[in-house]
Amino acid sequence: MPILPMVLVNGADGIGTGWSSSVPNFNPRDIVANLRRLMAGEEPEPMTPWYRGFAGTVTPADQKGSYSTYGSIAKAGRAQPPRD
Repeated sequence: MPILPMVLVNGADGIGTGWSSSVPNFNPRDIVANLRRLMAGEEPEPMTPWYRGFAGTVTPADQKGSYSTYGSIAKAGRAQPPRD
């Protein structure tokens, strides 16, 4: 059994029997801090989606539960095919 709820660490997108879900990635440090708060009987703090290595910004959007992501993108080069 995982110590952290991995769906919060890795995120998830999918459709099940008539229901769709979209869970963003969250910082494992924020998840641990909130788990400790819950175990101490305190209220958890809101978390913002987090992506390792992302240097842009993630801000709450107008709709509750929605976020806007701003950053830059650059073409790094062409991927090489695997060698036999």
